Amino acid sequence: MTEKKNIISNNGAVDEELLNKFFADSVRMRIDDNGFADRVMQKLPEEVDARCYRMYNLWTAVMAAACVVVFFLVDGFDILKTRIVSMTASMLSSMSDSIHNTLSHISLPTTMSASITPYTPLVVTLALIIIGSMILRDLKESA
Repeated sequence: MTEKKNIISNNGAVDEELLNKFFADSVRMRIDDNGFADRVMQKLPEEVDARCYRMYNLWTAVMAAACVVVFFLVDGFDILKTRIVSMTASMLSSMSDSIHNTLSHISLPTTMSASITPYTPLVVTLALIIIGSMILRDLKESA
């Protein structure tokens, strides 16, 4: 919509001079505030000292190093691995239970009901995850 409007009003090009003229009056506009803005500007520091920048950078580096040291002291990789495995197992277990409950409500012919084992919902869940990941990969590659 705005491109169409620009094309109609400016023949496809933005007219910088028109914009500058439009905002020229407001550049030097002065609002009467009894000198409040001037007092605030005078109290602002001119420039942050280079020493402060060095202190900020040093503090950041020390804290980053401390975080890395604590991560290795508490064996962070093992904690992450345990959490990821437990979350994945929990997710697969809940999906398997959900599929098992769904399949248990479906009445199958007697010839098929003998072939369902306790591992069937897990296999179905894994198959759905693999198929879904393949679909997502194909969508990503096509985009």
